Amino acid sequence: MALAETARDVEFPGGSLGFLVYFVALWVGVTALLGVLSGWPTLAKQFRAAARPSGTRLIGHVFRIGLVPEGRVTGLVVAAQGLYLWTLWPFRLLRPPLLIPWTALQVRRERRILWWRRFTFGTSAGVDIVLSGKAYDAIRPFLTRR
Repeated sequence: MALAETARDVEFPGGSLGFLVYFVALWVGVTALLGVLSGWPTLAKQFRAAARPSGTRLIGHVFRIGLVPEGRVTGLVVAAQGLYLWTLWPFRLLRPPLLIPWTALQVRRERRILWWRRFTFGTSAGVDIVLSGKAYDAIRPFLTRR
């Protein structure tokens, strides 16, 4: 029996509907786990946002929150009120939008890798956020006003 025949003969329990249910359950489970590991629920207890503020919007400049690499999943807005963070809709489980005031952020470390710059920000909630140099350049004027 050839491998192709074996693969064709394998059926998922419940057919296509069973596979869909399994896939959705797996997606929800993994997304929830990553949400918890990132520390996002801890941040949300203190910094849950009511509305998106106006300001400079950047996507793809949040590299890590807590233990979790973000990989273009999280966007940010640099606003007068603070740093606004949100996730793309497929990843929003346990990750509501946040508005972290500037007084709750401090730069902990700058790291250079070739020509890229990464900045680690500590929060008053104890969760670190790693941002790009471009995000830091947009944030820097607000950090000096404190």
